[in-house]
Amino acid sequence: MKLIHNSGSSADVYHTESCNKKAAKWNRASYEMNYEPSASPLGSETAEETVEGAPQELRIKLDVNAVNADMPVETAITNRTSKKSFSCNALPMSHLAKILYLANGARTKVAEASENMDSNYGAGFNFPSAGGLASTQIDVFVLNVEGVEPGIYRFDRRKHELVLKKKGNFSTWLKEFGILQVEFGDAGAVLILSCDMARLAEKYTIRAYRLGLMDAGHVSENIYLTANALGLCVCATAGFVDSEINSALGFDGLDKCALLALGVGL
Repeated sequence: MKLIHNSGSSADVYHTESCNKKAAKWNRASYEMNYEPSASPLGSETAEETVEGAPQELRIKLDVNAVNADMPVETAITNRTSKKSFSCNALPMSHLAKILYLANGARTKVAEASENMDSNYGAGFNFPSAGGLASTQIDVFVLNVEGVEPGIYRFDRRKHELVLKKKGNFSTWLKEFGILQVEFGDAGAVLILSCDMARLAEKYTIRAYRLGLMDAGHVSENIYLTANALGLCVCATAGFVDSEINSALGFDGLDKCALLALGVGL
């Protein structure tokens, strides 16, 4: 089922009109210089198809046990804070792996199960989700991570791997065109939480809008608590240009759309 975006319903109007537009203050000459090599559309294929069909040479296996996030949960919650004073030091890959796994990863029984996620009811994921549909996915702008080439990656939560979607250093592009807060270009990685609204709508129709936002919130809090337990800086923002981020990730912005960005670093 596809969401009906031309119906004029209040939900559809809100979903479309809530998007941040391109800022008029941007320097056009600079835009023309940076846009094409950094963030041309990645194609119309769905994100899940891109991940499942990716060859092994585009995959980076993540060791989710290389580092422990063993801070007591009460301490992690009471110490939780948003920080975007990122340093120039590289983010350890072990820390990124732990964040992705605890925030959006599948446990063993789901990772080895059928690809039909509807039958799993979310019991084997590290995050709650409406109907067990696991609507939230994470794409990663790797900017400065130890042992990982800069570029755009999709987190394959079943195999605990990063799948390369596009090579390139996106730090300047994120500062100038993608996210309306320049500090995010200095993060070790920027995590984009996206939602498969069409998938949710198959079960929940128009209520998919509400549930998709809630699902992303659950994953975001997992990121915050894990990053805090690892002693990292983390900050979430919705202050990004939707059309730019969606285009860079290959989303149509309607049935599949970016909802939240989180910078993570030292």
